[in-house]
Amino acid sequence: MMSRREDAAYCAAEIRDNDTERYLSALLAPIEVRAHLMALYAFNLEIASVRENINEPAAGEFRLQWWFDALGEIYGGKGVDHPIARALADAIDHGGLPRASFEKMLEARRFDIYNDPVPDLPFLEGYASDTASTVIELAVRLLSAPSGGQAVDAARFGGLAYALTGLMRAFPIHCARRQLYLPGDKLKEYGIDASQIFERKAEDSLSVMLAQMRNLARRHLKDARKWAPAIPDGAIAAFLPLALIEPYLDQMDRPGYNPYRDVPDMSALRRQWRLWRASRRGAF
Repeated sequence: MMSRREDAAYCAAEIRDNDTERYLSALLAPIEVRAHLMALYAFNLEIASVRENINEPAAGEFRLQWWFDALGEIYGGKGVDHPIARALADAIDHGGLPRASFEKMLEARRFDIYNDPVPDLPFLEGYASDTASTVIELAVRLLSAPSGGQAVDAARFGGLAYALTGLMRAFPIHCARRQLYLPGDKLKEYGIDASQIFERKAEDSLSVMLAQMRNLARRHLKDARKWAPAIPDGAIAAFLPLALIEPYLDQMDRPGYNPYRDVPDMSALRRQWRLWRASRRGAF
């Protein structure tokens, strides 16, 4: 069995290699909490990447169920022989993290392993809230004492903005595997059929719809900033990835942006600088 230090190093390496934004944000958190944040983010990465590591939905269901069972063991005071699970158990103990939050994340991730359509915008925002917003809420608990409703509002709206932006960035990847994270009610509003998107026959109408989705992400980010003063002292690190939303949206707003091909990104130096600046300013 690996030591706690080795478990923490394993989680950090996973995040460093596969979720750079959260990794750099965790490095800007107080040193005594960094390992716990890495464990939380490693768990999130583990369940968010299930689709990429399976060949059929049944395998994804099996993997998610393994984590449901592992949580039962953790909250039952039993050990689980897995580096992320062991590190997560320490994080749960440190922050008094509620089991229901992790189970909500797992349940939401079942949607990823299928190619089912998103029925409407409330469903998509519920998915975003149960995943990205929940991660922020748990990170806040790790960084500070349980906070009031306004800080939860900041996390909820921030997670919505972050998730919607991330889904639009990943549009080419999802489209290639015929998976669509766009709400069906909005597709109908713009006269778009999913098959047209997969066949690349809806470019003009799709561009208009995606522009409206980006506006929605910006509104959620604005709402998150409105509640920013309620964020507890020392918990800003949980929100730092939100500082990268606007540059990604700006790239997608530029003339010539092709949603089927282009994946908005930025240099490692610029990403690190924006996160550091947000940390210093205590704002995102």
